[in-house]
Amino acid sequence: MSAQPGIAVLSNPRSRQNRQGGVTLAAAAARHPGTLHRVIAHVDEIPAHLADFARAGASLIVIDGGDGTVQAVLTAALESGPFATPPRFAIVPSGTTNLTALDLGLRQRGAAALDRLAACAAAGGIEAATVPCPALRLERTGEPPVLGFFFGAGIIRWGTEMTLGTIEAGRFGNRLSDTVGGAAGALRLLLGGPSSPLRRGEPMALGVDGAAPAEGQRLLVLASSLPRLMYGMNPFWGGGEGALRWLDVAAPGRRFAAAMLPLLRGRPRPWMEEAGYASGRAMRLDLVLRHGMRFDGQAFDPPPDGRVRLTVGPTVAFVRP
Repeated sequence: MSAQPGIAVLSNPRSRQNRQGGVTLAAAAARHPGTLHRVIAHVDEIPAHLADFARAGASLIVIDGGDGTVQAVLTAALESGPFATPPRFAIVPSGTTNLTALDLGLRQRGAAALDRLAACAAAGGIEAATVPCPALRLERTGEPPVLGFFFGAGIIRWGTEMTLGTIEAGRFGNRLSDTVGGAAGALRLLLGGPSSPLRRGEPMALGVDGAAPAEGQRLLVLASSLPRLMYGMNPFWGGGEGALRWLDVAAPGRRFAAAMLPLLRGRPRPWMEEAGYASGRAMRLDLVLRHGMRFDGQAFDPPPDGRVRLTVGPTVAFVRP
């Protein structure tokens, strides 16, 4: 039996589920000797907490929060973190958006999730419960890189903003995320019809695996390294190398109503490529953007020169017993 890992928990009290029910993992952590628990008062504290965990010998970091918290912890731990050997991670889904946790997080919430994880560790089952997944690295001119798993630009940006406003108003559950935001944006396109001003899209340039970015009006660009998305959505197809799956939809979205279902299922019709629907796999995307983007539910502005690069980042070990 392998040695039991040191477990350390980071809780974000501002994550939506924690705001509603209070941070519940402190008492659960106290039930398991040797388990550390810290509450994040501000995102800037994350590196210091991780340094404490590294000094204490923790090798399994439990992230109690939503997609934004997961993104911040993974970036701090794996881009310039204090760990001699990259730790494993477990996600307790507690945020407004929990897209990463849907694929890679613990199946329970709150104290039950930590209890199950501790029992798995005590039984020596961590190795068997580990699921590896490559992260994506978002690079913007003049800014430090950020790790995540789902990128979107175009209609997903304002579709997600509309959806998140609905979530915060309490009209949907917290499993909604950028994928549903993208679907909301697509629905507005459908309802608006061919004459909708949304059909103009946004000016973007996109290049795949080192190709010069091609300029054009685009409705949507997506990229993900997640094995699957919620509600069976899988808007990717095509060949290529690499763990980065991408989708590019040109404006004005010709025959958009007919393309919607095949697009969401990743099963394109023969006419879709000529109509401006493209997808594949890659190691790198280069974009030039004039408007904002979403990365794991978080809003990012483009840099002054608009240049954004997505690459396949480190493989992250998630524990999911």
